[in-house]
Amino acid sequence: MNISSPKHRVVKSATARRKQSVSVKYIVRRSNGEIIPVCDASFQGICSLSMDRLSCLANKFHVTGKLPDDKRGGGRSGEKYKELTLAVKNNISLYKCRESYYSREKSRRGYLPSNLTIWLYNLCIVIHSQEQRKEDVHFYTWLETESSRGCNQVASALQTFLSEVESNQQKDSPKIIHLFSYSCPSQNKNSVMMATLIPFLEQNKHFNKTVHYFPIRGHSYMAPDRVFGRLEKCYRKMETILFPKQYHDVLKQHGTVKILNEDWQVRLFKSRSQMVIRSKLPFKMTNQCIITYKKISEDSHCISKQYILWGQDRGRSAEEETRYLQNRERISSDAKEHGKQGKEKRCLQSPEIF
Repeated sequence: MNISSPKHRVVKSATARRKQSVSVKYIVRRSNGEIIPVCDASFQGICSLSMDRLSCLANKFHVTGKLPDDKRGGGRSGEKYKELTLAVKNNISLYKCRESYYSREKSRRGYLPSNLTIWLYNLCIVIHSQEQRKEDVHFYTWLETESSRGCNQVASALQTFLSEVESNQQKDSPKIIHLFSYSCPSQNKNSVMMATLIPFLEQNKHFNKTVHYFPIRGHSYMAPDRVFGRLEKCYRKMETILFPKQYHDVLKQHGTVKILNEDWQVRLFKSRSQMVIRSKLPFKMTNQCIITYKKISEDSHCISKQYILWGQDRGRSAEEETRYLQNRERISSDAKEHGKQGKEKRCLQSPEIF
């Protein structure tokens, strides 16, 4: 804009409201440096400014010789609290963030220390299929303020899930359940899980066998890992997560969400296992890679059905394999004998596991 005083102040009509005080010529500069004159309408379109705004700028520049300060938007109290804002940012930077224990290898999300944040726990159970569908993924969630992260929580979620699966089965559906989980001693691979699966097998009317597999660490990749990979991509797009509902909204995009005290409850399976399973088992749990629970009696008049329960060790020697087969034959013969005599036997109280 070239702003100057008009050479002639001419008023064409006596009814004119105002006289022209400045003369403005509009020009634009091309990319090669050439200056070309344009009309006021073209200049308004290029700058996206109204005619009133351009006239105000021209008049003030003609009087003061400089452009006015832009006073649009917000209050002017930001400078007043500038030092306080800087102090708050410096204080936040003193806290060292760390990665979650369950985060993926290339995760860049940081978390405050445990005494400054509340964790949301998420247990994922997936029904295996060739194409992983949304209806096959189930999330059981709870806050660390609601319950801890141990065997009771995992066993309660698993029992709730298995009960729902049983209710949806038809007569010609498979009779065997295959479970795959990590070998975490405090959550999955313990006597509490045994005390959960055996009563379920005893009370249900559809399944007659459950096989629990513990894949070797570093040589396996389970279906929930794929789900957590997709969830991590969604979390990376979120700058901050402040409320559990934000996590739940993301989880609902990938599966069914079950919230503690709304859709499921935590039960005391650990105290139950201490009552029915002896503290020192006749085998080493950490060496087991497969545990099978099998129903061998279908007598509806018996309060407690009979089971064969055995484990498969990693790297069993030839002598151990022979002893293992002999013990299995002895268990079968003993079970038949007790069945003929009509005696009830609780395998939980005196388990035969190898």
